Amino acid sequence: MIFLSQDKEAHFNRCIVEKEIKNEILSIVSWRLVPINTDVLGDIIRSSLPRIQQVCVNAILDWELQAIERRLYMACRRIKNLGDDNVLYICSLSSLVTVYKNLCIPEDLSYFCLDLSDIRLKSSICLFQ
Repeated sequence: MIFLSQDKEAHFNRCIVEKEIKNEILSIVSWRLVPINTDVLGDIIRSSLPRIQQVCVNAILDWELQAIERRLYMACRRIKNLGDDNVLYICSLSSLVTVYKNLCIPEDLSYFCLDLSDIRLKSSICLFQ
C-alpha cells in the first residue's frame, strides 16, 4: 500500500518503487489504484489526498516466505531513504500485512476504503489512533 502524490512526481516515484523491488530480484505484476470514496472526506483532507495504490509483487516460486518478506523489507527501507514523504509514502510493503491508512473518522472507514466493505475481505485486527 503506497501513497503517491497527485502531480507529475507520481510517475517518478513509481519508478523508484519499481527499481528497488526489481533490485531484490522480485517482479511487479501490476499496480492497483485503491478504490476510495472521497465524498466522506472534508474539503481540507480531500485537497491533499494522495493517490493510493497497491503494488502487486511476484517472487521466485520456491523462495520461503521469510526470504520474500526480508526482500520486501529491504526494498521498503531503500525506497523510504530515497523518497520524500510528501510525495511518496509506503504504508506497507509486505506479503503478509496490508495496511489501510487514512484520515477519516472510524464510522466512515468502510465508506472511504471501499475494499473494507467487501465481504470477502478478512481482517484479524483494526486499529485507530
